[in-house]
Amino acid sequence: MQVMENKFLLHLVYIDYFRAHKSEKMNLDERMEQSGTYSAFRTSLDMAMGAVYIIIGVVVFTMRYFGTVELPTGTSWALGGLLLLYGAFRIYRGLTAIWRKRSSDRSGRR
Repeated sequence: MQVMENKFLLHLVYIDYFRAHKSEKMNLDERMEQSGTYSAFRTSLDMAMGAVYIIIGVVVFTMRYFGTVELPTGTSWALGGLLLLYGAFRIYRGLTAIWRKRSSDRSGRR
């Protein structure tokens, strides 16, 4: 009986410890999202990955042979076009984040 009570108490202590650290982590995640560093990193990542997708899209358009695999013309055009569109979308998303940040900074200064 004593062993059961000790296990139950240890379980409760563990649950309280886990809840406390989980809430600290959630607060840290929320702080990271609200900080300027996280948004600047996210914007930079969107811009860089957009450029990478555009470069890969151009490569798929121009090169139809990848090692021993040959892509049909229609497939290379479709895949290259999708990569170009997605790259343009990532760059657009990065630019709109920059524009939103600048407009909120200007409205906050007034």
